[in-house]
Amino acid sequence: MKPQIFAPFGLAVMAMTALFAIGCNIQYTNEDFNLTIAPDGSGVLTITYKNIGSVNSESHLRQKDLRELQDAARGEESVKEAASKGVAIKQRRLEFVDYRLDGYVEAGAKKYRDLFEVFTNYALEVDDRLYLIPLNGSVLRAELSEGGEIVVHKGRYAFAWPLETKTMKFTASYKVRGTPFAYEYQRQFKKR
Repeated sequence: MKPQIFAPFGLAVMAMTALFAIGCNIQYTNEDFNLTIAPDGSGVLTITYKNIGSVNSESHLRQKDLRELQDAARGEESVKEAASKGVAIKQRRLEFVDYRLDGYVEAGAKKYRDLFEVFTNYALEVDDRLYLIPLNGSVLRAELSEGGEIVVHKGRYAFAWPLETKTMKFTASYKVRGTPFAYEYQRQFKKR
């Protein structure tokens, strides 16, 4: 993967709707995104969200955000909503890794485009190329898989791959405000 600097655009906060469908108080600083498109048009998407935190600085609000994130990660509401849009959530989890809270989600769909009905941090556009357009957040740095590049498409920054691409993969870092859920929350997380 070739690192590229990506100029800021949009809001600094990354909404976690793609992970567990909760409010925009939740953010993450890094993401590993991997979409595999099968010959029949189905797709499998895996995303790892790293260093999840809250835009809130007050302890009681941060704890509330963490509880909501934990409840959403365990609840079935987002799984049912995804299924109604043709997307099967296969795995999802929150875990503390190296003193940070990370999230992971794996989903599949008979039509890979349906994945973007659920994972709303990106719009997919199929034109002369496959375009992934980040909808919110400021991307500071991105590394794209072979054939991928950062371009301006219809006035917005986008990740682009040739039409014949079967794997769209990137790692991105985001400019965020607020504070990650620190190690102090590890005990609370394990008790739930």
